[in-house]
This record gives sequence, structure tokens and C-alpha cells, in this order.
Amino acid sequence: MNKFIKEASACLIILYCLPTTSAGGPPVRLATDLVEHTDRIWIDGKISQLTLDYHGEIIENTQYVPVCSKKPHFSWQVEDDRKNVMQTAYRIQLGSSRRAVENGAADMWDSGKLPGSNSISVEYGGKELEPDSVYFWRVMTWNNGDPQEWSSIRAFRMADSLDDYRCPAYPIVKSEQTPVHETYLSDDILFADFGQAAFGQLNITVSSNRKDTLTVSIGECLKNGRLDPEPGGSRRFLRQKTALLPGRYTYIIKIPADKRNTGRSAVKMPGSIGEVYPFRYCEVEGRSIKDKSVTVSRQTVHYPFDDSASVFSCPDTALQQIWEMCRYSMKATSFAGLYVDGDRERIPYEGDAVINQLSHYASDREFTLARRSHEYLLTHATWPAEWVLQSISMAW
Repeated sequence: MNKFIKEASACLIILYCLPTTSAGGPPVRLATDLVEHTDRIWIDGKISQLTLDYHGEIIENTQYVPVCSKKPHFSWQVEDDRKNVMQTAYRIQLGSSRRAVENGAADMWDSGKLPGSNSISVEYGGKELEPDSVYFWRVMTWNNGDPQEWSSIRAFRMADSLDDYRCPAYPIVKSEQTPVHETYLSDDILFADFGQAAFGQLNITVSSNRKDTLTVSIGECLKNGRLDPEPGGSRRFLRQKTALLPGRYTYIIKIPADKRNTGRSAVKMPGSIGEVYPFRYCEVEGRSIKDKSVTVSRQTVHYPFDDSASVFSCPDTALQQIWEMCRYSMKATSFAGLYVDGDRERIPYEGDAVINQLSHYASDREFTLARRSHEYLLTHATWPAEWVLQSISMAW
């Protein structure tokens, strides 16, 4: 018995002393033309649980990331926590169906094993891709010469028309927000504060058993505890009336078009989103408020933005507030899908776009908003073309 215990103990000691090794893994964060979530489907600004596997089976008005280039570029991130490891080779497979790729029968392109450490913008080299078609791809890597497992399969859908190169983009999205503070200013007036100004739309849910009309006001500034109807400058205030139906309904407060920012040169909002308005506060006034059965919510509109992609902490409270304000401003002003000047004219400006780009790259791992804005400015310059070309040549 003692001999058995000694031998078992010796085995445990040997096992405990063996060096632990970390293993590599399949590549992650697959991206097509630097867009990662090409396989997802949105429905009128809200991301759904559906993927492109369900393409053609959906009756709703859907949005997706259109890949516009005839020869898209593929990127991935090497997943390997071992020390002193680098990618030494890779292989890409692309097919017209998920099953074809899963079975290793890539009917569109199989790159074969290619030496190199490149994992960013590897150009497609297979058969001609068709417009409005869905394709599936995966990649495997050799890390320090050791083959890794295949990545998960990522889908993408080609645009209706293709070019030699055109930057893809995510659909603009809506986020549901409830007020951070609500109070009844009187029996007939509900006041709500959403905490921060944002471009969006207002929804009101109210029960009514009588003929009534609600007066709804939204804006950015307060005066003596109430919304300021004349804030001045480019600051906004809007008042609308809504006739109620008997029963409980949710009403969308329609935002009228503004000639100042919906003209010929302005960046238009897509029909799947609708018109937006910048506001932080709202007031709802009417007899039905007495029942206190009113709820309000804001549909905040913005470009997809990862709030957790970057972190900044500083004991200087003023500097911390500046960081939070700048990061939030980038997200809030992305509502048009390009870097625009806010609600004044809704057009991009060169200087603003450069500042936004550099700041955005430092706060979120997302590239399409900056790329689209600069590509847009190449054909919609706000300065004389000679000045723009001179500035670009000087920068290079």
C-alpha cells in the first residue's frame, strides 16, 4: 500500500512539474473589405437574429452590408497566445454555399497554401463574383509552421452593382433609450430628460378614453426648468401636435424635413430610418397626462459603434469628462453614415473629417465610416479642387 502511494505521488509530482503549453487556435474576426459583420441582417435600423443564410426567405424590409468591389479583400486576426508566434502561411476557401465550404469543396476559390504573414486585405483571386449574390468563406493559418484549425465560416452579399473598388458600409442603426429622469410639472405636463443630446426620433405610448390632443415638444436647451422655445443659433426646438385614438397606442412623432439640411448638397437619411432631430429633453402636454399612463422613449440613430472598444481613466475629472464628451460626440454625430457638420447643413467638411477620423481610430476598431467620408469628399469637395490636390500632395 505504501509503495502504491509513493508511486502515485511520484506520478503526480511529475505531472505537476510538466511545463504547460498554450495552443494556437483558428483565426477570428474575419472581415471582408475591412467590414467584420458582413453576415448580419438589419430590419429598418434594428439588428436581427438573422444571418445571410436566410437571404431570400424574409418578407420584411431588410438591410445588409453590400460588398461593392469586384475583387474584395479578406482580413482576419491570428488567434494564438503562445510567445514568439507569427503566421507563416494561410489558405482561403470561398464558395457559393455554406455546405460547399464546410465540405472543403470551395467552388469559387481555393487559394491553396500561401506563404506569408499577411492577414490584412488579401485580394480575392477566384472566379468572377456575381452582383446580389451571397458567398461564404473561411481561412486557416500556419503559425510558426504549425497548421491551425479552419476558422468559422463568414458570409457576405455582393451589392446590386459592382465596381473595381467601392467602400462598403454598415446600415445606420437605431438604439432604444428611456429617460434618465422623468417628472410631472403639472397634472397635464410630463417632462423627460434623456441625459445626453442625440439625433433621433420620439415614441409616445399613451392610454386615452377621451378625445384628446397631445402637444409634444423636443429640444436641446432649458430655460427656467422648461424647454426653451427660442434657444438661438443652431440649437433646436420642435413642437408637434398628435391627435389620440381611444385605447392604448404608441405614436411616432414625425420629424418634418428642414430646408437647411435636406437640400441638394445634404446627405439624406435612408428611408429605412426616416428623418431625425437633435434633442435631449421632451415635454408632453394634454389632458390624458392626468392618468399618468404615458411612457416616452427615444430612438437614437447612429452608425454602429462599440462603446467598450476603448477605455480611458484619469484622476483629473475635467480630462475624464472631455474624453467621455469627445467619444460620445463621435457616436452621436455619425447618424448620417458619414462625418457631417451636425444638423446645420449635414455635409462633410475636409478638416472635420480628418479630425473625426483620427479620433475615431483611437476609440473604436471600425474603419468604414472614415473611409466612406473621405471617398465621398473626393467627389463632393467643399474647397476648390486645386487646393484639395495640393493639400494631399503636401501630406504625402
